[in-house]
Amino acid sequence: EDENRNKQAVIRFMRLMDGRAFDALNEVLAPDLQLHLGAANLDRIQTEDMIRMFFAAFPDFTHAVEEILAVGDRVVLRATDRATHRGVFQGIAPTERRVSFGQIAIYRMVDGKIAEIWEEADVFGLMQQLGAAVTALQFQDMASQLIVHTNHRLRSCVDTLAQEAFG
Repeated sequence: EDENRNKQAVIRFMRLMDGRAFDALNEVLAPDLQLHLGAANLDRIQTEDMIRMFFAAFPDFTHAVEEILAVGDRVVLRATDRATHRGVFQGIAPTERRVSFGQIAIYRMVDGKIAEIWEEADVFGLMQQLGAAVTALQFQDMASQLIVHTNHRLRSCVDTLAQEAFG
């Protein structure tokens, strides 16, 4: 019963993203969500920023769930992602190329919500389809830039809230 509920929550996460219902992600994401994406570790705000950034570059992005398994509090998903490159992505101007790449993710669930994600995606394959040759060092640099950008945005939000609260 819990395993089925957990699988349904992960599928709902995919459907919310595919439907661009980013404001509804709180239905399936725990407040203290942690995403481990390659070498990057992102909190919930950073994860949501990354999702929005990705969909800005690939507005027709969709996940095709190929396989989903649940055991205890874990859900494993294998999906094929497809999209058209219509916005700037990692400094690459829109190419209008149709891309397809695989991903495998493990989700840790708490009370029916996603609390932690370990995801591996074929980013090298994606970048090759966009016509970019990427080394492992460049990929680490891209992940670091994303984290720095998101941290800067988060600090800006915190500063604004503090200013509004305390003058």
